[in-house]
Amino acid sequence: MFRPASEQVDVLFNGNIYEWAVSIGAIQKGEALNYLKVFNITQQDVLSFLKDHPIPGLDCSIEKYQGIYDGPKWSYENGKYIIGWRERGVFEAEYIVENKLEFKELWVKYLVQSLGFPA
Repeated sequence: MFRPASEQVDVLFNGNIYEWAVSIGAIQKGEALNYLKVFNITQQDVLSFLKDHPIPGLDCSIEKYQGIYDGPKWSYENGKYIIGWRERGVFEAEYIVENKLEFKELWVKYLVQSLGFPA
Protein backbone atom coordinates (compact mmCIF):
# COMPACT_ATOMS: atom_id res chain seq x y z
CA MET A 1 0.00 0.00 0.00
CA PHE A 2 2.80 2.45 0.77
CA ARG A 3 4.43 4.22 -2.13
CA PRO A 4 8.22 4.60 -2.61
CA ALA A 5 9.92 6.88 -0.06
CA SER A 6 10.99 9.42 -2.70
CA GLU A 7 7.38 9.79 -3.89
CA GLN A 8 6.15 10.23 -0.33
CA VAL A 9 8.71 12.93 0.46
CA ASP A 10 8.04 14.72 -2.84
CA VAL A 11 4.32 14.85 -2.09
CA LEU A 12 5.03 15.95 1.46
CA PHE A 13 6.92 19.04 0.28
CA ASN A 14 5.47 19.71 -3.16
CA GLY A 15 2.05 18.16 -3.55
CA ASN A 16 -1.45 18.12 -2.24
CA ILE A 17 -1.09 15.46 0.47
CA TYR A 18 -4.81 14.92 0.93
CA GLU A 19 -5.61 14.41 -2.76
CA TRP A 20 -2.60 12.13 -3.15
CA ALA A 21 -3.59 10.03 -0.12
CA VAL A 22 -7.08 9.57 -1.55
CA SER A 23 -5.73 8.76 -5.02
CA ILE A 24 -3.48 5.96 -3.71
CA GLY A 25 -6.25 4.55 -1.50
CA ALA A 26 -4.57 5.35 1.82
CA ILE A 27 -7.72 7.19 2.97
CA GLN A 28 -11.24 7.69 1.65
CA LYS A 29 -12.50 11.07 0.47
CA GLY A 30 -13.93 12.90 3.49
CA GLU A 31 -11.80 10.94 5.94
CA ALA A 32 -9.38 12.88 8.16
CA LEU A 33 -5.76 12.89 7.06
CA ASN A 34 -3.67 10.71 9.34
CA TYR A 35 0.07 10.78 8.59
CA LEU A 36 0.56 7.34 10.16
CA LYS A 37 -1.87 5.83 7.64
CA VAL A 38 -0.39 7.72 4.69
CA PHE A 39 3.37 7.82 5.25
CA ASN A 40 5.94 5.23 6.26
CA ILE A 41 9.07 7.32 5.80
CA THR A 42 11.87 8.16 8.21
CA GLN A 43 13.96 11.27 8.79
CA GLN A 44 16.75 9.53 6.87
CA ASP A 45 14.44 9.11 3.85
CA VAL A 46 13.75 12.84 3.91
CA LEU A 47 17.45 13.72 4.26
CA SER A 48 18.33 11.43 1.36
CA PHE A 49 15.64 13.05 -0.81
CA LEU A 50 16.85 16.57 0.01
CA LYS A 51 20.42 15.78 -1.10
CA ASP A 52 19.23 15.74 -4.72
CA HIS A 53 16.25 18.10 -4.59
CA PRO A 54 15.58 21.74 -3.73
CA ILE A 55 15.49 22.40 0.00
CA PRO A 56 12.15 23.83 1.16
CA GLY A 57 12.63 27.22 2.70
CA LEU A 58 15.97 27.78 0.97
CA ASP A 59 15.66 26.79 -2.68
CA CYS A 60 11.86 26.75 -2.97
CA SER A 61 8.73 27.60 -0.98
CA ILE A 62 10.68 30.30 0.82
CA GLU A 63 7.56 32.33 1.70
CA LYS A 64 6.04 29.33 3.49
CA TYR A 65 8.96 29.24 5.91
CA GLN A 66 9.19 32.99 6.43
CA GLY A 67 5.51 33.93 6.39
CA ILE A 68 2.78 34.17 8.97
CA TYR A 69 1.83 30.49 9.09
CA ASP A 70 2.62 28.22 12.03
CA GLY A 71 5.51 25.80 11.79
CA PRO A 72 9.26 25.88 11.25
CA LYS A 73 10.60 29.31 10.28
CA TRP A 74 13.85 31.10 9.65
CA SER A 75 14.84 34.71 9.19
CA TYR A 76 17.97 36.75 8.58
CA GLU A 77 18.39 39.75 10.86
CA ASN A 78 21.43 41.88 11.68
CA GLY A 79 23.83 39.42 10.07
CA LYS A 80 22.39 36.42 11.89
CA TYR A 81 20.28 33.50 10.74
CA ILE A 82 17.52 32.67 13.19
CA ILE A 83 15.76 29.28 13.10
CA GLY A 84 12.75 28.44 15.22
CA TRP A 85 9.08 27.62 15.47
CA ARG A 86 6.05 29.86 15.04
CA GLU A 87 2.86 28.92 16.87
CA ARG A 88 -0.25 31.11 17.07
CA GLY A 89 1.66 34.18 16.01
CA VAL A 90 4.52 33.72 18.47
CA PHE A 91 7.99 32.91 17.16
CA GLU A 92 10.45 31.13 19.42
CA ALA A 93 14.06 31.06 18.24
CA GLU A 94 15.92 27.80 18.76
CA TYR A 95 19.13 28.47 16.83
CA ILE A 96 20.98 31.69 16.02
CA VAL A 97 24.05 31.44 13.81
CA GLU A 98 26.13 33.78 11.68
CA ASN A 99 27.73 31.26 9.33
CA LYS A 100 25.64 30.56 6.20
CA LEU A 101 26.86 26.98 5.80
CA GLU A 102 26.10 26.20 9.43
CA PHE A 103 22.67 27.80 8.95
CA LYS A 104 21.89 25.58 5.94
CA GLU A 105 22.89 22.43 7.80
CA LEU A 106 20.86 23.40 10.89
CA TRP A 107 17.85 24.38 8.79
CA VAL A 108 17.73 21.01 7.02
CA LYS A 109 18.11 19.16 10.32
CA TYR A 110 15.45 21.31 12.02
CA LEU A 111 13.03 21.04 9.12
CA VAL A 112 13.36 17.26 8.93
CA GLN A 113 12.93 16.83 12.71
CA SER A 114 9.89 19.11 12.71
CA LEU A 115 8.03 16.69 10.44
CA GLY A 116 7.74 14.19 13.29
CA PHE A 117 8.87 11.10 11.42
CA PRO A 118 11.01 8.49 13.18
CA ALA A 119 14.78 8.76 12.96
